[in-house]
Amino acid sequence: MYFTSWATIAYIKCKSFYL
Repeated sequence: MYFTSWATIAYIKCKSFYL
């Protein structure tokens, strides 16, 4: 669960960076 949450945050950050 913790790892998934971290991965989700990283995914959002990466997406925001791309945008």
